[in-house]
Amino acid sequence: RSWCDWSSDVCSSDLIRQRQKISCLWYLCYIIWTHTDYEFLFRSISKFHAHQYKPTALIADASDAITNGFQAVFGDNFARVYCWAHVIRNVDKKLTLINDHKVRSEVRKDILDLQLARSPEEFAFASNLLLKKYASILCTTAFFNYFNSEWLQQHHGWFEGLLPGVPSTNNGLYQQIIVSTVRSEKDYQSQILWSSCCNNANPGHKKRSEERRVGKECRSRW
Repeated sequence: RSWCDWSSDVCSSDLIRQRQKISCLWYLCYIIWTHTDYEFLFRSISKFHAHQYKPTALIADASDAITNGFQAVFGDNFARVYCWAHVIRNVDKKLTLINDHKVRSEVRKDILDLQLARSPEEFAFASNLLLKKYASILCTTAFFNYFNSEWLQQHHGWFEGLLPGVPSTNNGLYQQIIVSTVRSEKDYQSQILWSSCCNNANPGHKKRSEERRVGKECRSRW
């Protein structure tokens, strides 16, 4: 294990994605964290506050060490949100179990649609339909054995409607540009191009790019 002694501000983001400082502490960072390491980190954050600090949601990857460390400090009364950016990266790795590229692409699209479920009831109903749809397709058996066990039974808190108003990922760029744009459009089924997302997130981006291009053209004439 490689150890580093770091001094760091521990921060969170609010609903409008502004950086909010929680505490400043020294901690030991190494390659593999256990639940006791996360417990120490969360307990340090808790002690920093004069009032009783009781977060109602934990957004992180599917590491049981994070969950257990958080639970040891703050108790059981919280919602566990599994970061969608981490989920889809892990799913993509396992999709290679499906040899048929066309079927693989269709399965991925169905999982993306499932992530947009607006309530736990809708997620459970759609999950059952997804499993039934591919039950008779042999090339998907190995993948859905993994997917059902890992992301439908054990770690299922990765859909948009789990906690409305709470981010579905701890990946700030993904959350700000992609998810917020989809939500503001109030269209859970449409696919938004990356360029469109960037323009929506920063309306001045296109204008500045055009001004820069025009400026280059003027200089080149001289």
